[in-house]
Amino acid sequence: KPYTIYVDGTIEETVDPTSVDPTAISITSGKNITIKSVNSSGETKPVIQGDGNGRIIFASGTVVLEDLVLKGGNNTTSGGGIYVSYTGVLTMKNCTITDCNATNLGGGIYLTANATLIDCTFSGNTATNGKALYLQDGTLNVNGKIQSSTDDFYITTGKTITIQSPLSTDSSIVVTPSDYTVGTQILQTDSDVNLENEVNKFKVSDDKWLISSTGTLFSLEAQTNEASENVAIFTNIPAGSTVTVDASTLTNK
Repeated sequence: KPYTIYVDGTIEETVDPTSVDPTAISITSGKNITIKSVNSSGETKPVIQGDGNGRIIFASGTVVLEDLVLKGGNNTTSGGGIYVSYTGVLTMKNCTITDCNATNLGGGIYLTANATLIDCTFSGNTATNGKALYLQDGTLNVNGKIQSSTDDFYITTGKTITIQSPLSTDSSIVVTPSDYTVGTQILQTDSDVNLENEVNKFKVSDDKWLISSTGTLFSLEAQTNEASENVAIFTNIPAGSTVTVDASTLTNK
């Protein structure tokens, strides 16, 4: 049976730091829980505030988070804000994860199952790999406005980000692939989304690499080193634009 929990203001979570895996909220396998703001149209989102001694949410069941801020979670291994276990399913709508830390993987989210992000922001999170999110297994779907301009999404070998619907023009997602190999697939889309229109909303954390119009890794360094003549490489040009080169001028129309 699904349950919905409505929250308002700031909810301060306290955990026992001496427990095996300190977590404020555990949603076990078979459970279906929605946690959402009392007022979805309010300018100020409710805050679930961690105490810095444990992560905020562990999910091996189904969890939906709507119109919330998760702040101050911490874990000594993985998933400072949220850990989604193999049987879990996470949906986040209009949420912010900020100031969460994992010593190793996934400061904001550690993902080993399925997650869908809609209009979400990641900022000020820390981890050795994946400040915003670490995709170990499962699927990661993105929609709407996603911002992680300083926090990266770490993508393990064989995993991709699926763009389910066109992202807003001000989306900004930093990606760190574990496999820096030319041609490695990083992005894919549902059938009604034009991938060429979406790739300029993603940036690879290593600035020597780009994501091509087909969603695969492209090495700037390799192209330059292998060329016998000077090479001009153009980036962040919107799909459908025309670049005109004239001996002394470069115009983007």
